[in-house]
Amino acid sequence: MSSAYPKELKTLRDYVRPRRLDDGLFQKDAARILGADATTAHNWEQNHASPNLRAIPNIIEFLGDNPFPEPHTIGETLRYRCWGLGLSCAQAPQLIGVDPGILSADLGRLYVKTCNSTVAIAV
Repeated sequence: MSSAYPKELKTLRDYVRPRRLDDGLFQKDAARILGADATTAHNWEQNHASPNLRAIPNIIEFLGDNPFPEPHTIGETLRYRCWGLGLSCAQAPQLIGVDPGILSADLGRLYVKTCNSTVAIAV
């Protein structure tokens, strides 16, 4: 097996580079498909940079799967779903039709705003 193919899938590079090579694409061609410039795609493949949220849906489509770790908590699930859509968790309340001041998630906690206070729920 060529050194271009990782033994383990740990980073975005481990997913994107083999797919690009299997498809016979140059970095600039993959970059165009991913909605990035060639320098950005190169930096992803070298683990010098991480994609911004807007690029994640294109990466998932390019790979045919979500390369990010499966969620185990409510907060992680919210983040995982939002990122798959290219959105931040701050944008999630609009998606589910609640007031943005009511729901937020951060660092594995779900925050629910009540009439008198904000309650952090460990998830």
